[in-house]
Amino acid sequence: MIFFSSLSYTGVISFLPMIAVILYSIALWHGNLTVIRTTEIISCSLYILYNIKVLAITGLIATIIELVGAIITVYKFDIKKKKENR
Repeated sequence: MIFFSSLSYTGVISFLPMIAVILYSIALWHGNLTVIRTTEIISCSLYILYNIKVLAITGLIATIIELVGAIITVYKFDIKKKKENR
């Protein structure tokens, strides 16, 4: 990912997808579901910024849907369960 992102470099903004993929890959490798869900929110945010910059409307819509799903999942499995366990 780093190699191909470097090949297609068009400015600092072009590194956002690379950072998002690397962060998410590390989170998946880590295996902790809370870390994976939190990292997905961060990665989606980076992709949203990138999609806005390059005017990728379809990608933006898909990433927003993914972000909403990730936020709902974090609330359901991380925030709500912590409140219930208190």
